Amino acid sequence: MKSCFLTSLLLIFSILPNSAFAFFCPNNFQIVQPGDTIDSVIQRCGKPDSTRKIQGAFTGSQEWIYNVNVANQGSLRMSVMLLDDKITNITSNNMSLTTTTICGAPVALGDTSASLKSACGDPALVNRGSGSNTDQTSPPEAPADVEFTYKTSPPVIFVFQKGLLTERKQGF
Repeated sequence: MKSCFLTSLLLIFSILPNSAFAFFCPNNFQIVQPGDTIDSVIQRCGKPDSTRKIQGAFTGSQEWIYNVNVANQGSLRMSVMLLDDKITNITSNNMSLTTTTICGAPVALGDTSASLKSACGDPALVNRGSGSNTDQTSPPEAPADVEFTYKTSPPVIFVFQKGLLTERKQGF
């Protein structure tokens, strides 16, 4: 009985048209779909009330180096390895750590570069593992994603990644 129900569900979802997963524009009854371009959303929904660029995640390997001042201990060097925007290794005083509060807020393996930057600020040095040994003084810029906010009641936010609509969120 369970397998018959699951099979029926899969069949229904496989034959549903793409418009079943479409979004209504907040100001009218036009429909936009995931994958629509920024221009087509503006054409159908109108100009958003505000636009915000969101920094995308860097893909590749990086080493972020921090010189952290610790009370009564002087300065410590902390090295954080990132792979595809996730922390894979934290080293301080030649000790490998799974988590640390050396910056004040906790930082742990698996955290993103955004949470690391929020806890520790900008690194003193960034080494990229892009095949070259060029040192950078700040993290590399990744392609920006965009959020459109329509100030309706409730507010609606369209999220674009690489210029294509990916998500519709309710604002607060």
